[in-house]
Amino acid sequence: MYLTPSQRKALWVLMGLVWLSCAIRWINIWQTHNSDLANARWERLFRERADSLSLQVSEPIAEISPGTTPSAPGPAAPTSSQVFPIRINQATAAQLTALPGIGPSRARAIVAYRRENGPFTSLEQLLRIRGIGRKTLDTLRDKIVVESSASPPQ
Repeated sequence: MYLTPSQRKALWVLMGLVWLSCAIRWINIWQTHNSDLANARWERLFRERADSLSLQVSEPIAEISPGTTPSAPGPAAPTSSQVFPIRINQATAAQLTALPGIGPSRARAIVAYRRENGPFTSLEQLLRIRGIGRKTLDTLRDKIVVESSASPPQ
């Protein structure tokens, strides 16, 4: 069978398109598989963090094989001996990270605000800190207390 140069060119283009579509499909499968593993790892880390904070997670999380959880940098998870409420005017940044919705950067912002403006006199002052809104404050109300320096410790 003899092909003209234009037919050979068309055949090469067709073969290239078939190969390209197969390669794209393989890449999509590979990315989907790897993103599922990554999502499962993050969900497992979230579950462990939620368990350490005694939070209830209603969504079931896909299990992954043991030993595949990446180590997460940052402060150690609070121990089960963490006692609420936390005194907002005496707490360190590490202690503040035990609060739901308060990570290391917000904890540092709370400590910085307290250092610059003096002790908190009301919980509403937390709304002045970037990243803390009404919903976060409502979540924290029963977990923090504001004490003046004159009041005796509980």
